[in-house]
Amino acid sequence: MSMKKKSMALASLVMAGMMALSACGSSTNTSSGSTGTSSGNGTTEIKATAAGKSPAAAQARKDTLVVGVADMNGIWSDVFTDSTFDNYANELMFDDLIRATPDGQPEANAATYKISSDGLTYTFTLKDGIKYWDGKPATASDIEFLCEVMADPNYDGQEDISTADIQGFDAYKNGSATSISGIKVVDDKTIQFTLTTPNATTLWTLGQLPLMEKAYYGAGFKKGNVKTVEDKLAQPMGTGQYKFASYDPSTGLKLTANDSYFKGAPKIKNVELSVTAQGQELQRVKAGEVDMEADATCSEDNVASLKQAGFINAYYYPINAYGMIQWNLQDPKYNDARVRQALAYALDRAAVVKQVYGQYAKVSNVPLPMGSWGYSTDGTNSYAFSIDKAKALLKEAGWTINSSTQKLEKDGKPFVIDFTAKSGNAVTDAMLPVMKEDYAKLGIDVNIENADFSTMLKGYNAGKLDACFMGQTLTTPDPDTSMLFMTSGTQNFYKYSNKDLDALYQQELRATDNTKRKAIFVKINKVLNSELPELPIYQRNMIVLYNARVQNVAAMGTFRDPFLDIYQYTLKN
Repeated sequence: MSMKKKSMALASLVMAGMMALSACGSSTNTSSGSTGTSSGNGTTEIKATAAGKSPAAAQARKDTLVVGVADMNGIWSDVFTDSTFDNYANELMFDDLIRATPDGQPEANAATYKISSDGLTYTFTLKDGIKYWDGKPATASDIEFLCEVMADPNYDGQEDISTADIQGFDAYKNGSATSISGIKVVDDKTIQFTLTTPNATTLWTLGQLPLMEKAYYGAGFKKGNVKTVEDKLAQPMGTGQYKFASYDPSTGLKLTANDSYFKGAPKIKNVELSVTAQGQELQRVKAGEVDMEADATCSEDNVASLKQAGFINAYYYPINAYGMIQWNLQDPKYNDARVRQALAYALDRAAVVKQVYGQYAKVSNVPLPMGSWGYSTDGTNSYAFSIDKAKALLKEAGWTINSSTQKLEKDGKPFVIDFTAKSGNAVTDAMLPVMKEDYAKLGIDVNIENADFSTMLKGYNAGKLDACFMGQTLTTPDPDTSMLFMTSGTQNFYKYSNKDLDALYQQELRATDNTKRKAIFVKINKVLNSELPELPIYQRNMIVLYNARVQNVAAMGTFRDPFLDIYQYTLKN
């Protein structure tokens, strides 16, 4: 469900969560009166055949597009929020320097860019006519300001631009320098970054910085006092296609068109983001309550139902994310990789995936989206369901069954899992009964505690949950996950550490040739598949539903969601 280059976004792997994909996006659907057309990038389009059936409730909205999302935390800046859902809104309100094409290639957005032949200098030049909502022009100094905020020792957002290897970044952060020597504002529109060493991920790290006005967010800001910036987040100031109007957690977010938008004034006057309860995405579109659902459940029942409705268009495609179970690696019972492997063998993941998604998801054994060029299964274990293998591994790890209680124990302490789950999540609703039954065969009790997503996210980020189900979203097409699994990773909340893996990450970050990097990712994937610091569950397809009255919908796919181009959309009533 969020983030920019050096971060992963978390989502509650509710149907609207960000998980990833299956290859079913390559198929063609011709049943139930609608056709499915596949594109070359794995995206399948399902076209409405009876637009006139659009419900009156939708037709009555003449100048407003209502979009359903799974959740919002109300943090309007993608360098501070850790929620994918907030970033859907941020994509409407802020402009990044570069963005991804549907097939994952970088393209100029608010700025053009050049990279020197030695890979050490990155130059971004802002395009003409970019203005903040207050009428002030965007400048290179705004970009420099944001970098200084993110280099502040008290900055606690999950974006980590230190990994871009900007010259002088560490010296500024630790206080031995008063400026970042590797950042140079050339003129009002041009900024130059000099690196200490070539870095494979720097273009995405820097290119996906959002434009945030220094005069607005920087008022009163001094190094060490990031709170002055954070205090402005609830009332954002952007350059984006839509301007902030109001936000109420109970009703949602309201935006109004930015008529001065540098790409052209939006065709639809108002956009509203409304929170949709888990599993109600298709129903809300069918009822006309919303015009678009950003991430409904891509299941066989839903695909058949939307086709039958006749007035709903859809795109589905592999999502740049995956679903996983996180164990608390600080708890001694999870320390041994053999225990984590046993928990993988003993959970019938294939049955869960089939029950929830049918053909529209696949069991995953590597913590990386299947659509990523860094994904590989060479030399990996599928962990096909086997209680016997799980029992053998637990025995090797020193766990035995207490003959009087029939519970699994070690040093007199029973193996108990306290699993935190989001109530009403169709995935965990299906998975947890299977887990309880399967793990009971090992002598393991599973206790379930329900919590809302915000509470889960706080517990996860604090590294305090014993076990939970989440979605990890890569926010760029680059497959680097060092922030999650390196010893010093900024999102390595459960303190996983493997020196051999650290060395592999250092190699892939320095190897700017992606052919060489791909070979290194094969090794990284093998380590993560064996060590299982988190247990991948599946990759799924994302499906975007929209009423046929919404027209001029731009191309979307694994690396480009519908929010980036809403300014082009029109409404036909």
